[in-house]
Amino acid sequence: MAQDTLYFSNTNKLCVQLMEINPDNLKYKRYDNLNGPIYTVSKSEIIKIVFPNGVTEQINPNEGLTKEDDKNNEEDFFSGDAADTLFFTSGKKTVVKILMNSTTEIKYKLWDFQDGPTYQVGKNELNSIHTGKGKIISMAQETKKEEIKSQPDEYAKYTAFTGYSYAFNQRLYDKGKIDARRYYRHNGGAVGVGCAAAGCGPLIGIIPAVIVADNEPKEINLRIPPSEYSTHHDYLTGYKEEAKRIKKKKVWTGYGIGSGVLAALTIVYYIILLNGI
Repeated sequence: MAQDTLYFSNTNKLCVQLMEINPDNLKYKRYDNLNGPIYTVSKSEIIKIVFPNGVTEQINPNEGLTKEDDKNNEEDFFSGDAADTLFFTSGKKTVVKILMNSTTEIKYKLWDFQDGPTYQVGKNELNSIHTGKGKIISMAQETKKEEIKSQPDEYAKYTAFTGYSYAFNQRLYDKGKIDARRYYRHNGGAVGVGCAAAGCGPLIGIIPAVIVADNEPKEINLRIPPSEYSTHHDYLTGYKEEAKRIKKKKVWTGYGIGSGVLAALTIVYYIILLNGI
């Protein structure tokens, strides 16, 4: 079911299903609890509504946001049709559908289980968010932004730099992927998988193929080139994601070759058998 998005004057955003739009208020159900109660909010608390088809209705366009905030919000944080990815400080990565983005926390559902429970996480537990619209949001930058909001001059300087920062993070992510294609050379277990498929048959060989292909490449095999970017989170994310994609491709190629070799040997064996050689 498609969602509407409310932008509040306190800079919060909330995915909802609108029930009524009245002259003075809105009535809605939270998208993460459609069987729950109907909420009522005064239009004075709402900046704008973004409908599922992308149409935007401005309610109080000049309330609550700086010009830079409004510029960023026009890009619409929520994608709806594409998955968002949360990168945690613990190293965990989770593919989600973000329902609410506030100044301190994110509420979300697991992308593969959108009928399941709603989770929430503090932004201090995240390294970054890769949105479904391709935007990379660094939590360090968001935290810094909140810290200096009380200093108008510093805030103006920082927000002027923010657009560049987002672009810079995206470039680092892309550079990581490019470098992985240049430097990651490990066969990722493809030879072993190919031998298993050739020696034990495709039905048995597919078991190690699935297991090996799903595992992240080992750190020692990544061969990340030393540079000023090699410890940057977005660079590492791009590099490791591309290395895993390369590894998976090699594993399944090895499985295919092993299965093909076994099939060819089987055909040759039966030809020899039939001809009595």
